[in-house]
Amino acid sequence: MKIKFKRQTITEYFSSIIILVFFMMRTLIAIQGDQIYSIIALSLGILALLNVVLNLKRSKLRPFIMLSVIYFFMVISNIISGNMELGLIFNLQYMGIALSLIYFKLNYKLTKISYLIHALYILYFIVLGFNPAEIFYFSRNQISSVMIVQSIILYISIVQHDKNVSIIPAVITTLISAWALGRSGMISSVFLLSVILLYKRRTKLLNKNAFIKLIIIIGIIVISPQIIDNLISNIENNFLMLTSRFEREGFGARQLIIIEYFNIAFGNIKNFAFGPSIDSSQYLMLFEGNLHNSYLGMHAYYGLGGLICIGYLIISGVRNLTKSKSWVYLGLLGVMFIRIFTDNLAFPGYFDPLIYYFLFSNYHHKYAFNRIDLRE
Repeated sequence: MKIKFKRQTITEYFSSIIILVFFMMRTLIAIQGDQIYSIIALSLGILALLNVVLNLKRSKLRPFIMLSVIYFFMVISNIISGNMELGLIFNLQYMGIALSLIYFKLNYKLTKISYLIHALYILYFIVLGFNPAEIFYFSRNQISSVMIVQSIILYISIVQHDKNVSIIPAVITTLISAWALGRSGMISSVFLLSVILLYKRRTKLLNKNAFIKLIIIIGIIVISPQIIDNLISNIENNFLMLTSRFEREGFGARQLIIIEYFNIAFGNIKNFAFGPSIDSSQYLMLFEGNLHNSYLGMHAYYGLGGLICIGYLIISGVRNLTKSKSWVYLGLLGVMFIRIFTDNLAFPGYFDPLIYYFLFSNYHHKYAFNRIDLRE
């Protein structure tokens, strides 16, 4: 008996594996800080870009052209400002993964497995009573970023395959973010949970089965004294430290970075048009050029031309999502817009592929090689 595979299924698996392993590499970079994972992620992004280019037809060029124009502005801006240098090559990976998400459908089973791997990995450290600051190489703020990305990828796949929009991934992500206790991560995770709850209430999908699943998860946590003790103690300790720091500093360095950035950005016409050279500011270089705000990066790395293009794409994308009543997607996009306000996660960053996917999602049913209707 011969087993037949549809070309669409093979394409879905191949593109999904590239996308999910790419984000897995981004997680490993956050955990270990090893450059080998950056090289693997770059290779996967370039492979994804080549896969899209080889399958492109003239009638499906719009997303490719628009992202290419944005990348062009990045190149021009950074030739003049010198903010990224080799980073220009590395940022091709985000374009490749973004186009793969736009042009190909995700495999539901693989996205579910990817989410479970990430969630179980972090829950393992919660059970053992680790401090969240000890898990990731760079910052505990990365914990919420990783889980938000995995949740959003899973919810995209759920919508694409017309599955029941479960609240469980949002609940787990919110609990983990509360444990890690980064301010922006907590706010965006709670917003994620609110989006899913509001959607289910609106569509009357918040049924008895959903509540039973939620009760089971809560019950498992409650009946395990070690888990609940570690979770609560870490939240309490981190919350006291966080509130003390906030009372002492407010938004501290981030607020001063924004003020300093605007001072040099409006310092002359060149800085305003192409983005300022970050290393020209001694204050910004105290943070190794980390602007701690993706919206500032939109100007610093893309210049005024790129800023206008991305701004136009955001406005048109949000308008199209609203017109098509794609409320889940609009809410998930809002989650990322909140999260990137206090960290360099987008423009450019590994949130880019998901942001661009949502902004082009109304075109997806026209341009995707395996067509689907994404409207809710």
